[in-house]
Amino acid sequence: MSGHDPLRFDAAAELVLNGQDEAETSFVFAPVDRATLQTQVYEQLRRAVMGGVFRPGTPITIRAAADALGVSQMPARAALQRLEIEGALVARGGKRTLVIPEMSREEYTEMLDIGVMLEGMAAERACGLITPDEVAIMTSACHAMQAAADSDDRDAYVVANWTFHRTLYAASRLKTLLGFIEMRWLRIGPYVRLMMPDRESLLTSMPNHWAVLEALRARDGVAARNAITSDLQDCARTLLPYL
Repeated sequence: MSGHDPLRFDAAAELVLNGQDEAETSFVFAPVDRATLQTQVYEQLRRAVMGGVFRPGTPITIRAAADALGVSQMPARAALQRLEIEGALVARGGKRTLVIPEMSREEYTEMLDIGVMLEGMAAERACGLITPDEVAIMTSACHAMQAAADSDDRDAYVVANWTFHRTLYAASRLKTLLGFIEMRWLRIGPYVRLMMPDRESLLTSMPNHWAVLEALRARDGVAARNAITSDLQDCARTLLPYL
């Protein structure tokens, strides 16, 4: 999976993935508070990676990131360096161009096994701790995913999908576990679009998400774990033939 055109950030801070006919998207970054500049730049870029905004092999330059967020190159450089340390970006070529890393079949299979263990654990634990407000957030996200699947809108789907999963895992109340899960999503987030290549795959993904919600409402931790496991395994069956 290579040969993608570089990212272009326009003056309105909209991120456009060029040369990606089937996965073309736009993403608008929020205004940055100067008081916590470096942290906010880092967190927005990090969420974008985990949320599937970037595709594997996509170059991200300091200038492009700075222009998108309306900041100088210094905080953008610091943010990208942090993401490189976390493995969300890798340097390539003599100019050390930072790109979203690609994974081999073996690497993805390992990530799948880790996800089944960690995300399954988080989902099971969340059943006893999740609040009504968090269930409402996940329900809204699930409805947004269903609408996106019905209309074959992958842009809307990936945004709602990350909200759904992040809210669920945060409800485990295990910060260390959530940190490990987010590290995994820094690697697999860019592949979400490739896991959902068409409307049929989007629609096929929805029963697992509705099953998670049903398990949460019933406080059934085993059912929640099983639904998340099924979701991850279904995504793997779609993606693995292309790796």
